[in-house]
Amino acid sequence: MAFCRDKQKRSYFPGGDPDTGGCACGKDGTCDLNAEGQPYGVLCNCDINDESWRNDIAYITIKMDMPLTVFQAGDTGKVFPFEILGKAK
Repeated sequence: MAFCRDKQKRSYFPGGDPDTGGCACGKDGTCDLNAEGQPYGVLCNCDINDESWRNDIAYITIKMDMPLTVFQAGDTGKVFPFEILGKAK
């Protein structure tokens, strides 16, 4: 969950679709596949929650989402989140 300059909660991770939520991989269909090569049916790799190290990488591309003022991530049940926020360019 993120809050931006308009103080409105965002239901998508930066790079995801503001209308459907999720992450960039959910928007462009590149989320990780299972052992059979089939999609897990998630909008973010972190939602797979299979005790494998996975990541969702994002760049804020929607100008209204800048500056990001709060970023919150929580445990998905079996794993712990790890975030790195870089400098704005």
